[in-house]
Amino acid sequence: MMKKLMLSCEQATYLSALQEERKLSISEQMRLRIHLWMCVFCRRFVRQMNEVTSHTHEMVDVGQRALLSAESKERMKKKLYI
Repeated sequence: MMKKLMLSCEQATYLSALQEERKLSISEQMRLRIHLWMCVFCRRFVRQMNEVTSHTHEMVDVGQRALLSAESKERMKKKLYI
């Protein structure tokens, strides 16, 4: 039985998040690309998720907490709310 080609938004966001943990199969990658090509909302979600992830690499450990610099916070606000 052939899998349904078009992903729902819920499935697409799940796969987008999952690819942070493991490499997606060729089938998963293709289905996600097709969905992202057609869905502006999921493209926006992936862009914002990537932005947040990139800023976590800029975090500075302060005791038991990790803090973003003021510059990183400002850049993140501008990119996420546009």
